[in-house]
Amino acid sequence: MPLFKTDRLTLRIGGTVLGGAFLALGGLSVHGAITISNLVAPDRVFWYGVTVLIAGVLSIGFAWLEARPDRVFCPTVRRPGHQLAGPAPKDTEFDRLFAEQENAEPAVYAGQPSGLKSSRTRGNLV
Repeated sequence: MPLFKTDRLTLRIGGTVLGGAFLALGGLSVHGAITISNLVAPDRVFWYGVTVLIAGVLSIGFAWLEARPDRVFCPTVRRPGHQLAGPAPKDTEFDRLFAEQENAEPAVYAGQPSGLKSSRTRGNLV
């Protein structure tokens, strides 16, 4: 099993380019914080650069070491009637849970006697 994966090259090269941009920005920030003497907050610029350098290294590492880079991103949510998501699968677990919640009894909150209605929802207290 090879350490570096070579499938999904477009996504892997895109992650590498993004990581390279992060490394360039982080390197410039660290270099600027060290060499430019009239900065207002050189410590903030330095630690921003260090943070962006770490993000660049992680981006390049994940781009080539992740087994399935197309699974890293969250898939689109499929809901009935949504134009971009396509047809929704029928009778999913979400639909069953939603139907159970609609048919459930109203919740009784702490401090509210069960026989009284809240004045905020319908009418005055009985």
